[in-house]
Amino acid sequence: MRPTRSRTSRPRCRTWPKELRWIEGAGHLDLYDKKDEYVAPAIAELAAFFHARLASTP
Repeated sequence: MRPTRSRTSRPRCRTWPKELRWIEGAGHLDLYDKKDEYVAPAIAELAAFFHARLASTP
């Protein structure tokens, strides 16, 4: 059963900056097992995203 909500209520996160990153060739479990190949680049992307967004907040 899906939770109900009124049409006027909207999640606040829709207005926040978002980025979608696709890790070519990686499956879900690869992100646990192949640290050098997939995890390290993904963490670098996340760090850059958060650094840019958090540095610009007052």
